[in-house]
Amino acid sequence: MWGWGASSAVWIVELVLVGLAAAGGAAAAVLTVARRAGTWADGARGGRARSILDERLAAGEIEADEYERLRAVLEDEARPDR
Repeated sequence: MWGWGASSAVWIVELVLVGLAAAGGAAAAVLTVARRAGTWADGARGGRARSILDERLAAGEIEADEYERLRAVLEDEARPDR
């Protein structure tokens, strides 16, 4: 017998479950950090869509008033309360 009367199979199952929980927690942490850093495709406010909008304004493809309107739309969509 091992430890407090539990069989070795119980210890192995517990070890596997703890390992899976730790791996899931680590994956969730990485995804959260990536989203907040803006490296995720639809990450933090002003992510990829905002970069494209900035580039279009800089290239002269859109006017400042259209830029402001589209930026407001993007910010509304990025709000977490939606």
